[in-house]
Amino acid sequence: MTSITLPAPRSVAPFRHRILALFILALAMASGFTMMGSFSMVQEGAKAEMGLSDYALSLV
Repeated sequence: MTSITLPAPRSVAPFRHRILALFILALAMASGFTMMGSFSMVQEGAKAEMGLSDYALSLV
């Protein structure tokens, strides 16, 4: 006769850690895109005022 073994129940804690990490990543990406969008409105003025080349502006 063979016995059937069931897998151990999974903990909820790793799921919570993954959700927290994903939330932090999403927040960082959202803030980065917001900053990038804000700077794109004034980049030509900053480029002219600071005398930056296209390459230097791309590094900023």
